[in-house]
Amino acid sequence: MFGVTGQGRTVPGFGRIWSAMVQTGNAMEILSAEMPASSPEALWSFLRRIGRFVGGALISPAVLFADLFRREGKLERHWMVSHVLLAMLLTIASLTLVLVGQARVRRALAVYEAASSLRSAPAALPFVDIINMEAARNGLDPALVAAIIQNESSFDPDATSPMGAKGLMQILPATWRTFNPKSACDGLHDPPAHGEDCIYDPAANVRTGTAYFKQLVDDFKGDAVMAIAAYNSGVAAVALGVAGGGPGGLGKNGAGIFLETQAFVRQVLSRWGIWRGAERPAPSPHGMLLLKTLMRAGQVLQILSFLTWAILATWLARRAFH
Repeated sequence: MFGVTGQGRTVPGFGRIWSAMVQTGNAMEILSAEMPASSPEALWSFLRRIGRFVGGALISPAVLFADLFRREGKLERHWMVSHVLLAMLLTIASLTLVLVGQARVRRALAVYEAASSLRSAPAALPFVDIINMEAARNGLDPALVAAIIQNESSFDPDATSPMGAKGLMQILPATWRTFNPKSACDGLHDPPAHGEDCIYDPAANVRTGTAYFKQLVDDFKGDAVMAIAAYNSGVAAVALGVAGGGPGGLGKNGAGIFLETQAFVRQVLSRWGIWRGAERPAPSPHGMLLLKTLMRAGQVLQILSFLTWAILATWLARRAFH
């Protein structure tokens, strides 16, 4: 098969390839060679030795595989040593990537599982019963609703903004009238509440705010970040930011329209994570891409590791029974 000259017999085939492989030199001797005195030439010489060693390790599977078809001659031991080192490195690297990927998957699943199930807002928060009931009515996470209230009004039922937003969830009079068309309250008066059917009433305000936020979540196809931004700055502003990319927004699609909105979204997400007991926010698209890349790289290294060990086992078996 290979053009290696034995005792008076030449085996035809890939002689040149085999000679090129063997001429890479003794890999173990390369590393054990004494490094000359410090100088650019000495450094370059040492780097070349390292390169030869790495190159020898990388082609060692091909050398062992080629040696399986040799009828005569004996392969130098350093090729087997280099092959074993390469196989061990591939095995360690593949296991490391797989373990890291599995850990990321477990964390991601834990976050998604938490986000998909309803919980109660922290019991120590004001109006917690109202928050839990209205969040459940609209299929929202109570902790998220509480985080919005915290950043909108700091749980002050009489809060009024310069823009005219009122109550716990800072409802605008127009929004109030849209969701409460039969209400006697027009939402234009000052605090306090004039009754249970009033924009300043905690239960009525949270009921309206959660219904409005649920509508935003649906409008943005379940994107909570965009819904939070729209709740703060308005649907039109968020739509404009998406169309224009947003001035340094939170993400690729321009969730952050103004600096105030960016800060609001970050604060809500941070408080939401704290109250849910989550260690980190849900994985971003870039994080998921990194996760997929890690898992695929681990699978490729596993295959390469298996092949290198298989070649070594076959080579040893052939030597044992030859």
